[in-house]
Amino acid sequence: MTLTSRRTFLGAAAGALAAAGLPSLTGCAKDSGGSNAGGSGSGSGVINVWGGVPAANGPQKLIDAFQQANPKIKVNYTQFVNDAGGNLKLDTALQGGAPIDVFFTYAFENVAKRSASKQLLDLTGLVKGDSGLQKLASPEFTPAVDGKVFCLPTAAEPGVVFINKTMLEAAGIEVPTQWTVEEYHEIARKLSANKVRGSFASPKVAIPALGADAVYTADGKANFTNPAWLAEAKLTEAMAKDGSAFPEKQVISQQLQAYSQNVFLGGQAVLWTTAAFSLRYVNNAEQYPHDFITTFAPLPTPVGVKDAWNTGAYDNFISIAQKSKKQDAAWTFVRFWLGDGAKFLLPAGKVSPTSPDTTDQLVSGLLGAEPEKRYDVEAFKSVYFSPSIKMGVPKVFAGAAEIASAQTKVTQQLRLGQITAEQWTSTMQQQATAAIGKSGR
Repeated sequence: MTLTSRRTFLGAAAGALAAAGLPSLTGCAKDSGGSNAGGSGSGSGVINVWGGVPAANGPQKLIDAFQQANPKIKVNYTQFVNDAGGNLKLDTALQGGAPIDVFFTYAFENVAKRSASKQLLDLTGLVKGDSGLQKLASPEFTPAVDGKVFCLPTAAEPGVVFINKTMLEAAGIEVPTQWTVEEYHEIARKLSANKVRGSFASPKVAIPALGADAVYTADGKANFTNPAWLAEAKLTEAMAKDGSAFPEKQVISQQLQAYSQNVFLGGQAVLWTTAAFSLRYVNNAEQYPHDFITTFAPLPTPVGVKDAWNTGAYDNFISIAQKSKKQDAAWTFVRFWLGDGAKFLLPAGKVSPTSPDTTDQLVSGLLGAEPEKRYDVEAFKSVYFSPSIKMGVPKVFAGAAEIASAQTKVTQQLRLGQITAEQWTSTMQQQATAAIGKSGR
């Protein structure tokens, strides 16, 4: 996350958000910068908001502040689990006409799917007419679908490696400040012993080398014949075979794709690639008691790749339901979430791209009270706010949801040893080609 260069944008955004007087939703398209981040916005009545963050981790305080500033609008918040089942529940509710006004999408491929099924309100006119949001809606931050803006990112989430510092030091290994995927693999092997695995999962190769649209060639075709994908598949295969990554059978049986914090905080894996949203688990000593310090390292990079892409993203996309009957009130709420409300999400590990806070304020909000008892604070500052972090935004969406689903299933077969790395790439090439062809894009 290029914080240094972001400061100018954050300051400009904050200044615009401080302006008052949001016109009605229809009239807002003609607005040239009017916005409402603090209250007294347009709309009234009850709006229903669906999000993946537990209310107690920030949304409830944000809602309380919003309702105090906008007494004519009441907010009901529903939490859904951001996994396949939870997203299916949200999709079913949207398609069934449930009274949902504002909701969150956490994977860009689901943005494409929901916009294609006409579940998302087109925000293009609103955003272009609002000087406080114009940059946020740019391709640098937000994926546009067919040139239209259907969502806005509420979080900047670069990927970093969480490390059990006690186990690392016990093995005589220094915290890496830069490393390749091969060096990561070697360290993970050294750390694996008895029931402890060096890493929860194998690191990525293709996205760091190719960028956010790694699954597509420059002309929009399937790209799994690219050598970077074979290198990633071979690394995944090797770490599954030598036991330096957590066994896939246990990942499946314990649903660890959604609850990987259990493995890291339980002392069963030393290296864990995740993002700031996982800080809330480390901060929760009551639910996740542990006695080690968590330190941090940047993502490992593929050999020979300079200026690698971070696998994180600007995400946690907020949208307004196309069928919402309270769109004015919904937009007022969206603006508050992106403005004055953003600070309430720091305990959930969510840093808004529009946050006006300083680095020290963000660190304090993210790591909580007495952070030295749980974290290597200086390592966190250095890694998470490194100006060298470069995150990409997808620009191609043809068959994206189907390709992502196929990747999950076929990679699971690879980790279980049911197919080879070469079979993984050929299978993915076939399935991605079919998905792109079916999309008609």
